[in-house]
Amino acid sequence: MAALEQSLELARKIVQADEETARRLARQELLTTFPLAARERQEIQQAKVALHLEAGRRLLDEGRRAEAAREFEAVLRLVPDHPAARADLEKSRAQGPR
Repeated sequence: MAALEQSLELARKIVQADEETARRLARQELLTTFPLAARERQEIQQAKVALHLEAGRRLLDEGRRAEAAREFEAVLRLVPDHPAARADLEKSRAQGPR
């Protein structure tokens, strides 16, 4: 009976070790997968920022200050402390609406 209990205990430990190994492998796979997704999200956000800045500056050059301000505000919603967007927004507001 003691030998059977020891065998069962050993089997439980093996199963637990296999489950833990499976969990570790799953975590490792997630850690290697999600940084790529995070990097892609960051690249998409950077592209959006660049597009809004470019559109805002073009609109500002055309004298369409209210529309330009909306573009700079869109940048600031994405990146609240973006210095260029904040400066350009102030320029568009300083010149008054049009």
